[in-house]
Amino acid sequence: MQITPPYLMFLGDVPDQLAAKTAQGILDWRPEWCLGQIRLPGCQADLRLPDLTIAEAAAQGVKTLIVGVANAGGVLPDHWTDVILAALTAGMDVASGLHAKLGSKPAIAETAARRGRKLFDVRHTDQSFATGKGHKRTGLRLLTVGTDCSVGKKYTVLALEKAMRARGLKADFCATGQTGVFISGRGVAIDAVVADFISGAVEWLSPDAAPDHWDLIEGQGSLFHPSFAGVSLGLLHGAQPDAFIVCHEPTRTTLRGVKTPLPSIAEVIDLTLRCGRLTNPHIRAIGLSVNTQALDEVAARAVLTELATTHGLPATDPIRFGVAPLVDRLLLEFPLSLPVSVLSMSIALTVTAESWPIAGSFTISRGSRTEARVVVVTLQSNGIAGHGECVPYPRYGESVEGVVALLEAQADWLATQTSPAQARLGLLDRLKPGAARNALDCALWDLEAKQSRIPVWQRAGLAVPTDVVTAYTLSLGTPESMWEAAKKAAHRPLLKVKLGGAGDAERIAAVREGAPDSTIIVDANEAWTDALLEPGLAACRKAGVTLIEQPLPAGEDEALTGLDTGMILCADESVHDRRTLDALATRYQAINIKLDKTGGLTEAMAMAEAAEARGLKLMIGCMVGTSLAMAPALLLAGKASYIDLDGPLLLAKDRDPGLRFSGSVISPAPAALWG
Repeated sequence: MQITPPYLMFLGDVPDQLAAKTAQGILDWRPEWCLGQIRLPGCQADLRLPDLTIAEAAAQGVKTLIVGVANAGGVLPDHWTDVILAALTAGMDVASGLHAKLGSKPAIAETAARRGRKLFDVRHTDQSFATGKGHKRTGLRLLTVGTDCSVGKKYTVLALEKAMRARGLKADFCATGQTGVFISGRGVAIDAVVADFISGAVEWLSPDAAPDHWDLIEGQGSLFHPSFAGVSLGLLHGAQPDAFIVCHEPTRTTLRGVKTPLPSIAEVIDLTLRCGRLTNPHIRAIGLSVNTQALDEVAARAVLTELATTHGLPATDPIRFGVAPLVDRLLLEFPLSLPVSVLSMSIALTVTAESWPIAGSFTISRGSRTEARVVVVTLQSNGIAGHGECVPYPRYGESVEGVVALLEAQADWLATQTSPAQARLGLLDRLKPGAARNALDCALWDLEAKQSRIPVWQRAGLAVPTDVVTAYTLSLGTPESMWEAAKKAAHRPLLKVKLGGAGDAERIAAVREGAPDSTIIVDANEAWTDALLEPGLAACRKAGVTLIEQPLPAGEDEALTGLDTGMILCADESVHDRRTLDALATRYQAINIKLDKTGGLTEAMAMAEAAEARGLKLMIGCMVGTSLAMAPALLLAGKASYIDLDGPLLLAKDRDPGLRFSGSVISPAPAALWG
């Protein structure tokens, strides 16, 4: 059936908002089609659309009246008939999702015939379908399948359609349920089709298409559900999917409405592959869509991380975190579906070394410096440029010259990549964690965001950026010089104090005296020994320090195991990427995530989720660099207990445009800078 927008939503006199969920679903996904609503006296539902009369709606160009409600028994009350007759008389078609057919009311059937208007009963179909033939059709197809019913199959494909179109891909939602038909304006309620013709109906719904066009087919039921497996299997055979996404609700133990145990995701993938190969031998799983509504955010991210690791597939909750990981994987698996402008692109790499003077000097336990030496990557494609910055760190065996050479060696490989997303995924295996991978990863994120005009935070499924408070770093010095520095910075809410070993008790006391109201965290940069540990901890307790960063050298921090200090111990030099986390949980309560250590934003996001799953708090930190290095890390601020992104504040001059600082408050990065 083909339903013509725009719509007028008829809510009747339903008793609550839930009864209007069909209309609400249409409005959520096709707001541009919904011009108004019409309600009878006593109606308790409200879509917050203009209340229109039939005459007003007709004057505004409404083509179809949608009976967008559900009620007990799916009946069509007699007192709704007058509104439907008025709509037909005004030249509108009428569509209903009720079980009762519109034409079962003689007056409605007669008026529709007399006025030449169409009646759509989306739970029923008068379309004739052939039996499925299984012949290979042109174009690309994706199907959502489920471990159970009602796990988000429709929402997932609708979110994919929106995200894929935003990237310039050819993608259309194919509806197989009543609400989906209203949302798309076309489709078939597959559960109303006689069993012999289910696969044929899906072949009709998704006919031959252009080679780079995606039909995103709404799945129904589950292959494991004793009530609905027949429908699910017919859908699978008719869809001939090239790709499928498994939808799952992790807190269920049995299938809805029956006592059958819930199948595992692995079982669903296996059975879908074995059954799907009948009509498409090349079918493959490309991701997991997980409904985490019953979990808090920390638990949700832990579940997604575990599932992604277990199955080797991207896992996301489309509502909470978006579908960017699923689209990324789809493009990696099917690069020929990319827009021609992207397929024909080449990524040109430029690498430059820069020096930025520090205001005065910056001193830690390993030495002093008066300049920040950074490496900047610029990636250009079709006139669009993405940028990333890293700070090579000698402590990790890096030098500016070595990082520049390593990055320049990636030029030929980059020329073979068909999209920034594809390159980012390949980069994780190509380069080890460190400064070089960070600059390239962040430049790819920036390029992708600028090509798609979708900011990185949205593409990555992160929280909307907001103002955050950063720590302000006091360099290592004598107790007297650090007292003076603390006094000048006493207006700042959070101070990070660099320590150096012997004499630290005096330094900590001096800073507390100079800044009595500031929250203080300290960073020993591996300068303490076992002998200095207890005196240092005692000095920190006396000064009210809340967090101690890397007191002992990496690899020599066994003395911290099980230690109850009353403060937070935070790993820095001991932690780099996810592989280094397991050894830390008994020694530290927090980790410092720096993109120059993780090798970019991609790994940093995964590492943050893995750390949260282990109960570790997060600090988002930095090397001393410009705003270009801080901007990607700033996107993780919403996950962190402590933010330490004050690098630009320590420079004599930052790049322009840069981040905006108001005291210690950082505002989100401007688009002209990054992301």
